[in-house]
Amino acid sequence: MKALVKIFFVLVMCCGISACYPFPPFFTVRNHSRDTIFCDFFEFKDTSELSTIYKDLMGYDGIKIAPNSSYVSEMSYQDFDDTYHGWGRCRVVVYIVKQSTLEKSDWDSIRENYIYDKRYIFTIEELDRMKYIVNYPYNQPVRHDGGGRQCDCESIEKP
Repeated sequence: MKALVKIFFVLVMCCGISACYPFPPFFTVRNHSRDTIFCDFFEFKDTSELSTIYKDLMGYDGIKIAPNSSYVSEMSYQDFDDTYHGWGRCRVVVYIVKQSTLEKSDWDSIRENYIYDKRYIFTIEELDRMKYIVNYPYNQPVRHDGGGRQCDCESIEKP
């Protein structure tokens, strides 16, 4: 009985400590659509880098997210904050490629032709306000300047 009381005490203490020190928000992409999507995200300093980053990296470690499910990365707010302070002011781009797009073109063609279904661009401050959760699709008014809302960047000129 004493052993059970000690175990219970340890469990209560652990729960109390974890409540005082919650897990940091981790970068999360939520797929609210009926389509399977593939996403990837990168940090960048200048939009002129985006096509090069996309062609070099997109799809190799692409994250497959089933309809109405989420992906939680291992990157926490602290990781983004460290990069932000290391590089200076930077942003995060999230690319979404739907399964139907991938059925029409292979990854090499998608990378080479800079094909994507959605592109969101965020500052670190915006990610903080969003608690590092990106929702796809995002049904808010469109802004193309990365200022304050998730950006439906379909009409932004591609580099």
